[in-house]
Amino acid sequence: MAPLRWGIAGCGLISNDFAAALCSLSSEHKIVAAAARDIKSASKFGETFSIPKAYGSYNELIEDPDIDIIYVGTVGLTHYDICKSALNNNKHVLCEKLFGSLFPVYKNCERNSAPVQLEKLNSFESHSLGCNGGGRKTRRRHANVVGVYPLQLPWRLWSGTPENLAAGTVNAEVQKRSDCPITQSFEVDLPNTANIYGTKGTITIPKPFHCPTELIGGGRRDTFNLPSVGHKLEYQNSEGMVFQAEEVRNCINKGSWKAR
Repeated sequence: MAPLRWGIAGCGLISNDFAAALCSLSSEHKIVAAAARDIKSASKFGETFSIPKAYGSYNELIEDPDIDIIYVGTVGLTHYDICKSALNNNKHVLCEKLFGSLFPVYKNCERNSAPVQLEKLNSFESHSLGCNGGGRKTRRRHANVVGVYPLQLPWRLWSGTPENLAAGTVNAEVQKRSDCPITQSFEVDLPNTANIYGTKGTITIPKPFHCPTELIGGGRRDTFNLPSVGHKLEYQNSEGMVFQAEEVRNCINKGSWKAR
């Protein structure tokens, strides 16, 4: 089967890590082009990852007929417009964020494979990473960047859209209403851990719970090693983006719009 042909929109740090993941899967994935607002940035990015084409605008990338899918790694406020434009041009889209939801740890938190029998899920709590210092403007910018990370695990555990989101909690419908207290601060240093409570046990995900490699429960501590990639990475445990790329390819091949 032909490799999935990628176009990378945005040539910053997160795109660096995703491109590294794709390069480690070269038999099934190929980066065809990269684009940035500055053609020099796109060209430099292309040199790093041996990408044949570089564009100085996202529209050029989206209109390239040799691309199957666009990875959107730009700043958060531009995601909507780029994703919409790509979809309107019949491109598949993967928008950065929530890559940790496909890590083996998260899959092993589900009731059929958890290290401790939870029986029924009662609640979930997390104390999430934040951004210390940098002034109000910096903290507000980071709120847009990392604010969604604490939501990915409860969404996976309860396999559906939360009934509602409110300051401090996520309400999910299981067999009864369950509250998921989530704490995230941009003023203090929180432990970045998560606990899942069931009627027969508790599972703990140690730091960093948004892209984890360890799971504690049932009197044992399990470690899940991440694949190695051949480039320098900018973010912790970004090797796990390999799982995201593989899942996208599986979804496209199966005609599914939703990841497992």
